[in-house]
Amino acid sequence: MAALSTEGGWMRRAKAAGDAIIAGKSPEVAEAAGEAAGTAAQKALDAGLSPDAVDAAGEAAGEAILAGKSPEVAAAAGEAAGKAAQKALDDGLSPDAADAAGKVAGDAIIAGYTPEQAAAAGEAAGKAAQKALDAGLSPEAADAAGEAAGEAVLAGKSPEEAAAAGEAAGTAAQKALDDGLSPEAAAAAGEAAGDAIIAGKSPEVAAAAGEAAGKAAQAALDAGLSTEAADAAGEAAGKAIIAGKSPEVAAAAGDAAGKAAQKALDDGLSPEAVDAAGESAGDAIIAGKSAEVAAAA
Repeated sequence: MAALSTEGGWMRRAKAAGDAIIAGKSPEVAEAAGEAAGTAAQKALDAGLSPDAVDAAGEAAGEAILAGKSPEVAAAAGEAAGKAAQKALDDGLSPDAADAAGKVAGDAIIAGYTPEQAAAAGEAAGKAAQKALDAGLSPEAADAAGEAAGEAVLAGKSPEEAAAAGEAAGTAAQKALDDGLSPEAAAAAGEAAGDAIIAGKSPEVAAAAGEAAGKAAQAALDAGLSTEAADAAGEAAGKAIIAGKSPEVAAAAGDAAGKAAQKALDDGLSPEAVDAAGESAGDAIIAGKSAEVAAAA
């Protein structure tokens, strides 16, 4: 690979590689993530993008490799992220909002969406994140708002629905933080609240789903479970509220999902299998099954 033209480029490559090692990836994957990040950053620099957009491009490309995608997909994710972040900046949004736009656009490519869909999701994410920041919410809550708005666009919702999902997610994440929950639990709260709006539920249901998800994720973390298992716990608890279940059922669904996801991780299963294990266990509780049946699901 050609030498990167700036010290910052080498730093981006090193960061991607370091993140891979922290995430438990092999040195080979770490090297590939670093190379993808550096290449994407260099391409963004060559295209005249700003430093913030260059960072977004490098981060998205590295994340693609960590998600098991090819160098080609990583390059596409980097390009989409860089363009989305740059557009946000050109539209007068803050660097934090531009970062949200880039992340959502890159994630969309990683998830298999087209560049056009990624661009639309990134634009919605940037606007939602900026609105959250303008309302005095924290950067973490703004990230949650951006992600929810982007998810809404990818789900085929209107710009108005995307904005509503973003607002619900940001509010839920901020409440979780204000209640003393960890950033990871706050992210789970935001995701569940956004999902509720995307599913057509009211802001009140979204708030309840967010609260249940945040509590479930925090309980999992407090029990020593991994962040992946905590994510599964939060998702299941939020899903239970969206399905009309009580907070108690939501908590039980979260507990079952978190434990099942952690067991799958401990057994060395793939991320997809971990997600499936958590979802199945949570769904079993939501369907009225016992904890024993949920564990075997």
